Amino acid sequence: VQGVQGVQGVQGVQGVQGVQGVQGVQGVQGVQGVQGVQGVQGVQGVQGVQGVQGVQGVQGVQGVQGVQGVQGVQGVQGVQGVQGVQGVQGVQGVQGVQGVQGVQGVQGVQGVQGVQGIQGFGIIWMGMYDFNTRYYQNEVVFYNGSSWIVKYKGVEGVTPGAENPLTVPGPQDNDTFWERLASQGTQGVQGVQGVQGVQGVQGVQGVQGVQGVQGVQGVQGVQGVQGVQGVQGWQGIQGVQGVQGVQGVQGVQGLQGVQGVQGVQGVQGVQGVQGVQGVQGVQGVQGVQGVQGVQGVQGVQGVQGVLGVQGVQGVQGVQGVQGVQGVQGVQGVQGVQGVQGV
Repeated sequence: VQGVQGVQGVQGVQGVQGVQGVQGVQGVQGVQGVQGVQGVQGVQGVQGVQGVQGVQGVQGVQGVQGVQGVQGVQGVQGVQGVQGVQGVQGVQGVQGVQGVQGVQGVQGVQGVQGVQGIQGFGIIWMGMYDFNTRYYQNEVVFYNGSSWIVKYKGVEGVTPGAENPLTVPGPQDNDTFWERLASQGTQGVQGVQGVQGVQGVQGVQGVQGVQGVQGVQGVQGVQGVQGVQGVQGWQGIQGVQGVQGVQGVQGVQGLQGVQGVQGVQGVQGVQGVQGVQGVQGVQGVQGVQGVQGVQGVQGVQGVQGVLGVQGVQGVQGVQGVQGVQGVQGVQGVQGVQGVQGV
């Protein structure tokens, strides 16, 4: 008779997969036994205690700053606001006080008395020289920065200062037509600047003008181009190994499988509640024992990694690997069928 199912044990940590063993010799098929009565379902196992949270990893080094993004396109210039209303003209200020009269300039030095000149003769001032006018003796004209006097009884068509009266219009500086009477003088020395007058009284402030109408808001500028993505920061140092979890409930012992490579030793679970003992079934015929599998080669220990630069704070540690489920027990050999009753 099939026994009562025991309490299900906590699932252990998954071990490293072992090397596949040599397939055992197939056992002789046993006589089919009588089907046992279905056992009572076992009590559900106690839930394992939650493991202690692992220690928080060291905070990593701050990542390299990303490349600065490309400058955005300049926004479109806003529409010019409406011109404000012109303010009222202010009241004219009071006329300032007349400035103080400047100091009288210093009297110039008396010049040296000139040599007595030759007895003069009467002259007639004719103004600016005109090529088409006939000039007579003792008439004076102004031409090209100098004053010229006619020496001949009459002259026409000869410009003062010309070298040849027959070919070039202009006066000649000779005894025939014209004589330079006086040349234009050099510019005189600038006079002394007068004293600055007293500042006038400030005028009355004008009436403030009416405030102008507010201008129309400008059009919003175009959004700038998105910046280039920053360089990825360095990988952080591996976080500290978490604290060992509480021992799990001991699972039901499965059939012995082929021995694999030795896995990491799991934490021993809490011992499960003992199941109700089932009714003893009919013993089946014992099968031939299979050949024991070859023991798997133990893996080479990995080289310890170089300590990396301290990285950004690591993410929370991954939950422990789920243990391998125990191998399902081999079904008992079916009992021999009883003799049919008479």
